[in-house]
Amino acid sequence: MILRRLFSTKTHPALPDFDWRTCKKYIASILDPLLQPMGLLRSDRQKSSVWCDPDPTSEGLRRLFMVHDAGLPRPLSVAWGYSLDFVPHLSGRKVMWHRTFKTARGDLWVQPSERSVPQAHVERGEASFRKEADKMCRAGVIQADAFWSHHQTMTDLMPLVEENGRFEWVSQRKSMPPTGITCVIGASDFTLPFTLARFGRVVDARQALENAIGDLNARSRQFGNPRWELESDVIEDLRDRLSKIEDVA
Repeated sequence: MILRRLFSTKTHPALPDFDWRTCKKYIASILDPLLQPMGLLRSDRQKSSVWCDPDPTSEGLRRLFMVHDAGLPRPLSVAWGYSLDFVPHLSGRKVMWHRTFKTARGDLWVQPSERSVPQAHVERGEASFRKEADKMCRAGVIQADAFWSHHQTMTDLMPLVEENGRFEWVSQRKSMPPTGITCVIGASDFTLPFTLARFGRVVDARQALENAIGDLNARSRQFGNPRWELESDVIEDLRDRLSKIEDVA
């Protein structure tokens, strides 16, 4: 049934006003019938950019499928992975959880190379975009489904988290099992420390958090925004939240 949906010849709406927003809506018209039967729904908060599980697993995992819009002249691309209920994020100068369908966000994700999963180039014109978008969506869903089937629990994900849990992931390209596609593995700043805490590895988790704080502050200085360095109350909030995850573990 999944393969029948993936390789369907069903036509999709034309693009009367060929602009960026219309292109994203067109992609949504392809992805909705592919992802909804798998249990992933489009997030209203993210408009047509993110599909995710309405409810987490017992371990706090939500599958995510994302359409990346980097702005012209860059093409649209897809990525997939997980949102983790026990990992926080920074919103301005506040630490926040993302534990609902509408606030779910990527904590660990796979960004495929264009050779592995095609991208959709708006600047090449409508006919070319439609063809590329269709290939991108269907190839992306096949690869995402394989990834989710191979990585269903935190135990399955832990090797990826430990290997890619710091910001240096940006320049790394890997072969991802089970299909062997070439990709970048992405992780949010706090995925590693809070995952280690969830596994009861207290010493490692606390060290990883201090590393993450140091990395964030170093990047702020590197990019000329020292005012975005984490203030003491934010750091204490992160440490307190980590301790609560350790207590649950």
